[in-house]
Amino acid sequence: MKRLALLLFAECILNFSLLANPTYIVGQFNVFASTDKPLKTEGINRFGVKEDTFFFTNLERDYIIELDHLLYENGTNNPVVLDLPIAELENLENIIKAEDLLKFETAGKAYSWMLDMLKNNVKIYIIDINDYYKSDPALKEPDRMKVIEVRISYQSIPDHILNPVTFE
Repeated sequence: MKRLALLLFAECILNFSLLANPTYIVGQFNVFASTDKPLKTEGINRFGVKEDTFFFTNLERDYIIELDHLLYENGTNNPVVLDLPIAELENLENIIKAEDLLKFETAGKAYSWMLDMLKNNVKIYIIDINDYYKSDPALKEPDRMKVIEVRISYQSIPDHILNPVTFE
């Protein structure tokens, strides 16, 4: 009985630690208008001038990672946008360079990464360096950044990855 309790306690601690360590994706995103086609354009793209959807498109390896800011979950829509000093980047853990999401060896590995993030309930935040701004016009350099909570879009994961067929 004590072992079971210890295992449950350890699992709770592990789950809490995964939730306590969000992932931050930092990069310079190309902004597309509603007439553009970001799904057909290689690179790191952002659809819309607000915090709508972010795409990481690798045409050579045939995968797209789609991260949505406005994604409904259980009938609610609660993603946040934080306003932080740029200096706070030094204190953040689990930072991924946006261009690294284009470097998966295969599409399968990209989609596996997405599923791992979903299964482990990892919070994901985007920091678009194009959105750095000055809190005071008298400053020479920007000192603030927007940190945008996003969620992985299930629709961008192919069905054969979500529901693999196994033969016995």
